[in-house]
Amino acid sequence: MKRYYPRVFANSLYEASCARMLPKLYDLSDFLVHVAHYHPSAASFPHRVAVMEHCSSFHQYGRQDSLWQLLQEVQAIELLQFPDPDNCCGKGGWVDWTFPPLSQCMAASRVHEAASLGAQYVVGTEYSCLHHLQESFSREKLPIQCRHLLDLLVC
Repeated sequence: MKRYYPRVFANSLYEASCARMLPKLYDLSDFLVHVAHYHPSAASFPHRVAVMEHCSSFHQYGRQDSLWQLLQEVQAIELLQFPDPDNCCGKGGWVDWTFPPLSQCMAASRVHEAASLGAQYVVGTEYSCLHHLQESFSREKLPIQCRHLLDLLVC
C-alpha cells in the first residue's frame, strides 16, 4: 500500500486522502519499535526460532530491522536466520492463486530451510505466510510450529 497507492490514486478524487493516510501506515514491528517504543522485556520464549521477514514488508517498507530488534529483547530465545531472508514463501500476491504448484514448491523450500536450521518455531508478522507454512509443516509431518510475533511478545 505504502509504495503503490500513490500511483493507484494519482489524479483521482482520492489522491489527497491517500496522501494523508500514507504517513499513518506501518508494518506492525516497525510501529511497535518506532512509534509505541515497546520493549518486550518481560517476554520469555526458550526455543529455537527462525525469523520470517515477509516479502510484502520488503516491498512496501524496505528492509527494516524492527522485527529482529523486538525478538532480540525476548528472554531465552535463540534466533535463527533463514539462509536467504528475501525468499518468498509462495503465499503472497498472485503466486498462490495462479500457480498453486509453484506456491507449494516455494513453501517446501522454506520448510526445508527451517528444518535444516533446527527451528522449533517460525515467527513473523504476516498471518497468511505463517498459515501457508504451517500447512506445509503439517503435510511433511514436521513438529515445527508457526507463531505470530504478538504471540511471543505476550509470553
